[in-house]
Parts: sequence; C-alpha cells; structure tokens
Amino acid sequence: MAFLRENEKRQFIKRGINNTILAIKNLSHKALDIALPPKCLKCAARVDQAHNICPDCWKELHFISDPKCSCCGYPFGFEMGIDYNAIGENRCGACQNRDRSFDKAVSALRYDDDSRAMIIGFKHQDKLEYARYFAKLLKQAGSDIFKQTDLIIPVPLHKRRLLKRRYNQSALLSAILARDLYIDHAPELLIRTKNTPLSRAI
Repeated sequence: MAFLRENEKRQFIKRGINNTILAIKNLSHKALDIALPPKCLKCAARVDQAHNICPDCWKELHFISDPKCSCCGYPFGFEMGIDYNAIGENRCGACQNRDRSFDKAVSALRYDDDSRAMIIGFKHQDKLEYARYFAKLLKQAGSDIFKQTDLIIPVPLHKRRLLKRRYNQSALLSAILARDLYIDHAPELLIRTKNTPLSRAI
C-alpha cells in the first residue's frame, strides 16, 4: 500500500510538472503571436494560429474525401457516375489489376496547381514551416490507420540526396506525427541503398 501511495504521489507530481510546462509553453506562444503575428503559410496574410493558412487559401485546396480507392486512396469523383458501394467494389481499376506492395495508402490533398507550390516548397526550397501544417492534414487523413499503428518509419533519402537537400521532409513529418500521436518513431530503421530518380522526373 505504501508503494502504491508513493507511486501515485510521483504520478501526481509528474502530471503537475507537465501541466506547468504546457501552461508556460502556451503563454510563450501567445506572447510570441502578439510580438510576431502569425501569417498564412501560402499568402502571408495574418491568421489566428501559427503554422496555418488563411480561409481564402484553404478554399483553393482540394482535399481528398470519399468516394476513393480503399487501397491507394485515389479519389473516384462523383463525375464517374458509378455507385461503388452498390456494386460492392471500392478499389480503383489499377488496384484491381495489379498486386500492390502496400496494404493501404492515404493522401490529404490532390496534387494540383493549388497544392503543388506548397509541396515543392517544402521538399526542395527549405520551407520547413509547412511541416506542422502538413502533419496536421496527414493526422486527419490517416486517423483510421494511426489507431492501429505501433511504429512510424519515414521513407529514407539516399545519402547523396540527403547531402544535397540537407533534410528529409518525410522524417520531419513523421517526427511531428509520432510526437502528437504518442507513437514510437524509428527514423534510422530503413536505409535507402539505391539513388532512385526524383518522382517529378518519372
């Protein structure tokens, strides 16, 4: 009993310390927002929260939602005129006709003119301020997957590309997701041995 009381006391003190640290962080963030008002990541207009975009820029983005392929996440679109639930098929033609090396993939945004500048800026132009916003979108898009996830592993860069780019955007995103979702993170588990072509060049 004495051990249990001592353990409860430690947990109580630990929670108190964590709450105090969180309160200090919130106050410091509010003070920083007053001194340096947060700006939209896309157009630099003033916004209420840091690492966010304004309503006008948000309207320009095309978020992926149902109906979509249950395997690769490709959005079907209602313009196809097919009720996939009625025919009992929720995979796209490509996923029906080939074996995939993954169980499921999800995307938060359509890759189009409105999102391309943000994505390219994050990957190749040192715009690391996009990391937290993209992580938030991925957290929402992959909520069902993350409920069953024990470990997050980012896709590694080849050492030559990492030297040129100086950072791995996948590792930045996965670190934020792992921290926010309380999931273990293993950025060093995989090593890319082949310097594959850039996706934009394929």
